[in-house]
Amino acid sequence: QLAAIVEFTENAIYSRTVDGLILTWNAAAEMIFGYSTREMVGQYTSRFLTPAQVAEGASLVGRLGMGYRVGQFEAKRQRKDGQQIVVTLVISPIRNSTGQIVAVSTIASDITARKRVEAILHESEARFRATFEQAAVGIAHVGLDGRFLRVNRKLCEILGYTPAELLGLSFQEI
Repeated sequence: QLAAIVEFTENAIYSRTVDGLILTWNAAAEMIFGYSTREMVGQYTSRFLTPAQVAEGASLVGRLGMGYRVGQFEAKRQRKDGQQIVVTLVISPIRNSTGQIVAVSTIASDITARKRVEAILHESEARFRATFEQAAVGIAHVGLDGRFLRVNRKLCEILGYTPAELLGLSFQEI
């Protein structure tokens, strides 16, 4: 059952020795990174990582060896076809019976699409904020209770209040 879970998950799961020799590579790793299991097992991680990423991995393994936990983090990776992707990585030590780290397992999730959507949303929000702030007319966001939640510069000029003075007031109070 455990082997089936590893093989059929949507997350790339692979293991490697401490020095980077890839021991296992699941079907999701094939899909995410574009390399087949045959191409990767028995190869070093340098096959699909840049020198900086290999050094980063060695540093993380060193941190694991000193007893530190390596939590989930985001990283950029390159697929076999050259496409840049963003993944979340979770790296865990594999220890022998004496507690020595003999290998490392990595779980990677492709979050490239989510990061694209976040970037589009951030850009849209920035455009909206700029339009709101620089509008030639007074604009306010008002809560259901009629209180100002947000006001632009032009509205402050028209009403003769500072933003700090207006926020929290209602139409009835001015």
